[in-house]
Amino acid sequence: MIKKILTLILIGIMVTSMFAFAEENIDQNQQAEELKELGLFKGSDKGFELERPPKRIESAVMLVRLLGKETEVLEGEYNYPFNDVPAWADKYVGYMYEKGLTKGISEDKFGSDNLTDLKSYSTFVLRTLGYDDTAGDFSWASAAEKAQEVGILAPEKLQEMNKDSFLRGDMVEVSYNTLKVNLKEQEKKLINKLLEENIIKKANLEKTSLKDNLDLEIDFSDVIELELEDGIVFNQNEFFPESIKTYIIRDQLPKEVQNFTKIAFTGISTEKRSVEDIIQEYIDNKGVGHYEGDTYETSGYGSIIQNTQDEERLLILFDIEDNVLAYHYVQEGDYNFYKEYFVDLRVELKKPHNGNLWADSFNVIKKINGKVDTNFIWRGGGTLPKSNDDGLLTEVIIVDLLKEDDNVSYEVKPLKNFKIKRVIVE
Repeated sequence: MIKKILTLILIGIMVTSMFAFAEENIDQNQQAEELKELGLFKGSDKGFELERPPKRIESAVMLVRLLGKETEVLEGEYNYPFNDVPAWADKYVGYMYEKGLTKGISEDKFGSDNLTDLKSYSTFVLRTLGYDDTAGDFSWASAAEKAQEVGILAPEKLQEMNKDSFLRGDMVEVSYNTLKVNLKEQEKKLINKLLEENIIKKANLEKTSLKDNLDLEIDFSDVIELELEDGIVFNQNEFFPESIKTYIIRDQLPKEVQNFTKIAFTGISTEKRSVEDIIQEYIDNKGVGHYEGDTYETSGYGSIIQNTQDEERLLILFDIEDNVLAYHYVQEGDYNFYKEYFVDLRVELKKPHNGNLWADSFNVIKKINGKVDTNFIWRGGGTLPKSNDDGLLTEVIIVDLLKEDDNVSYEVKPLKNFKIKRVIVE
């Protein structure tokens, strides 16, 4: 019975490993390119040299770069007992020794010119993940098998690298796979750790296949829940109730949120689920879907979203790195809140006009404290005409201009052959 249970467990581990590696099908050259994109690999003055066996001193440099510590290392001072380390590699080996990542091949030898093998480099990367060979987590002799167990190597790769010479391309592959593996006794991958520490940039990560292995667990401790009073305004078109225009008044937002560059709307109800779960699922399944445009980059206004009055949504604001800054739980009553933020401009004509005047017949200039708001660009809007008994146009109402506060005023200038008598703010 015990044998059967153990057999099933082993089969389960093997199947899990097979599935874990089945999704990856990129060669070592592409892996090297992606590590270079992230700033974790440089190659040599001759290129990547993936077909050449690496020396132990090269593997030390590779490991330091994999951890994103090269700049820090080169600025530091370290002590170690080895007498065979070249001057140019002094700080790399010193850092590794002080951090417990290497013990050398003897008390006074690092083995700089020795060739690296799979067991030695597996030992290095396992230690970076928090595994401790002195505590019995693994041994140098079993390091490659331990690397397979934790998900760094597929079974066939283990056999291949153990049989043949260990090459720089193999070192790249082991390094690449290590990024996708959880740290010891944590539900966090090494790549997540490097992202959190700002060692790698999300924008660079998005250019690589590694982005698919990133666990985008959101820290909601700094995410702000916005109220309508914080500068979120929904303007519902009275002629097309399904058309809701969203205004985000940037300078009314909390300071921590004013640097937002992207927004997203979910169509998921919060009736039975937490906001945190919905945002996490939305990002996991769809990535950061968002509306972007120059209106957001300048004044923070814009975007038409289509939804019915009774539909619940989440409005989410992101920064340029796709980090969640804030959210607003959109509910039915929110669509009536906008009225206090908007004004209509009643444009009375000097004499009746024979013909139609539309939004593009006017230039609307916005002023704040009497000064022209250069961020405001009039792109037209809704207009309501009013005619006399003879059917001639006597006035036009420009509807739904965002007023924001009492310091905002508007000026209207004609762009066609007609004259304005006066403009009344309503």
